[in-house]
Amino acid sequence: MKRLQRTLLYYGAGLMAGAFFSLLLMLRLGNSWRTWAIGYFYAICFLLSIWIVERFFVNKLSVFTSGQQWVLRTLLYTIALGMAYLIGLVFQMAMVLPLTTLQDILTEQVLKGVVNLLTLPFQRDTLSVPFNVDIRPFMIPFFGVLFLIGLVSVVGSYIQIRWQEKQQQTALQQAELTALRAQIEPHFLFNSLNTIASLISTEPRKAEHLVIQLSRLLRYLSQNARREKVPLNQELEFTRQYVELLEARFGERLQVEWQIQCSQPESVLTPVMLIQPLIENAILHGWKNAEKPLHITLQIEEGDDETWIAVEDNGCGIPEPLLKKLPRPGHALANINDRLEFTYGKKQLLTISSHPEKGTRVNIRIPRGKK
Repeated sequence: MKRLQRTLLYYGAGLMAGAFFSLLLMLRLGNSWRTWAIGYFYAICFLLSIWIVERFFVNKLSVFTSGQQWVLRTLLYTIALGMAYLIGLVFQMAMVLPLTTLQDILTEQVLKGVVNLLTLPFQRDTLSVPFNVDIRPFMIPFFGVLFLIGLVSVVGSYIQIRWQEKQQQTALQQAELTALRAQIEPHFLFNSLNTIASLISTEPRKAEHLVIQLSRLLRYLSQNARREKVPLNQELEFTRQYVELLEARFGERLQVEWQIQCSQPESVLTPVMLIQPLIENAILHGWKNAEKPLHITLQIEEGDDETWIAVEDNGCGIPEPLLKKLPRPGHALANINDRLEFTYGKKQLLTISSHPEKGTRVNIRIPRGKK
C-alpha cells in the first residue's frame, strides 16, 4: 500500500512539474510539442535524480549526526539535481538547435575548449588563450540555476531532517505512553480485583459498581490507545474512576479532594493519561507512612489562554537534592513533561514544588487553542 501511494505521489509530482517547466519554456520557445517534451523531460530528470538519492544514499546517512546529515544531503541533492539539469539542457539543445549547429558546437567549441583547458598550464601566456565564444552570457543563467538548485537542496534537506526527527520523537512518545499503560494495567487490575473480591460477600452492590467502573476504566485505556489528546472532561472521568477504585482499596486512609473551576472542560484538550499518573505518583512516592492518611487535592482553574492543573499531597515530600533532578528520565513526571513539551512546543509547562514532611505540588499549564 505504501509503495502504491509513493508511486502515485511521484506520478502526480511528475505531471505537475512537467506542466510547470513547459509553461516556463513557452515564454521563450512558444507553444509546441517540443516545448512540452522538453518540459516533461526536465521533470523526469529531476524526479529520477531525487529517487536515486532517496533509494541508494539517504538510508546510509543514519550513522551521522543531524548536522552532518543536513550537509551531506544538501551536497547529494545539489549534485544530483545539477546533473539532471545538465542532462535536460543537453536534451533541450538537441530538440531546439539544428543538427549542423550541434555538430559545430560539439567540434569547434566544446572540444576546442576542453583542449585549451587541458593545455592551459603549458601555455606561455595563459591570460591570452583564444576562445572564439564569449561564454559569460551563458554562464550567468547557468550558475544562477545551479544556485537555486543548491538553495532548494538546503531547504529541502532541512525540512526532511526535521520531519524525520519529529516522526522519531512521535514514535518514542507513543512507545513511552504504551509502556506506561502496560505498567499501570497489570498491578492496578490485580489490586482492584482483590478489592472487589473482598466486597462481594459483604457489599455486593458496591462490588458490582466497582466492576462497572473498572470496565469503563479499561475501555477508556483501550479506546484511547493511539490518541494524542482527549477532552479534559473525559480525562477527569477516567481519573474519578481510578480514584474510586483506590478509595475502595485504602478506605479512609486515602482522601481525594476535587476543586474543579472550569466551565467547559469538554473544550479543553489535554494529553491522554495526564492526571492519573500524578495521583499514582503521589501515592507511590509520597505515602511512606501508611498509618498517616494521605490527602490529595486536584485543582483545575481556567484562564484566558491557559488551563492550570495542580495535584498536591500532604505526603513525605521530596528531598532537595532529588527535587533538583526531577523530572529525571524514566520517571512518570519525565514522561508527562516530555509529552507536554512535544505536544505544545513549549518548555516549563510542568513544575514541581516540595517540602520534606509537608508534601509535594505538581503544576501543569495547558495552553488553550492548541488543537
